[in-house]
Amino acid sequence: MKDTREIIQSAVDEVTTLFLVGDDDVRRAIETGFLEHVLEHAPMRPLFSHWAHDERLQEAWRLALAWGKAHPNFTKSLRAELRAASSDDD
Repeated sequence: MKDTREIIQSAVDEVTTLFLVGDDDVRRAIETGFLEHVLEHAPMRPLFSHWAHDERLQEAWRLALAWGKAHPNFTKSLRAELRAASSDDD
């Protein structure tokens, strides 16, 4: 979306900081509940690609990227399925 680059970069920075200062539970939640799903979308991957070059972030990056590549657009398709199921109920 237009004029969102600064907001998106701020969110990336905040998630990165939270991952770095968080405990194992926080890091796991970010990796599996957020990063995997962001990385499902190839155009979003460059936003977090700096994780590949930071030894503190590399393992989460590698695992989340593998999941994202194995499940392209999973969340988007799931959302579409839920909408379709919801409209069938109406």
